[in-house]
Amino acid sequence: MSEFHSDYKPSEGFATIEEEHEARTRKAFADGKADYVVIYSRHQGFQMEGIAYCQTRGWVDGGTFVELDEQSSEYRFRLTEEGKRHFGL
Repeated sequence: MSEFHSDYKPSEGFATIEEEHEARTRKAFADGKADYVVIYSRHQGFQMEGIAYCQTRGWVDGGTFVELDEQSSEYRFRLTEEGKRHFGL
């Protein structure tokens, strides 16, 4: 059983949700070409859960919340030194 709780089921091609979160987070960080990501809107649950999973591994920082205007916001996350090593930066 997984140690990371998820409300999502893994997509086809992924054995576990953890595997999918890691693969999609790697892609979000441009496969080693970027050390930060921005997620627009708090309503992107799957992406936020992927970041939370990476935070449990120590790969991503706590993030910064930025309110852009009354109806939009973004979260900014950076890879930690451990995350840079893990994702190959």
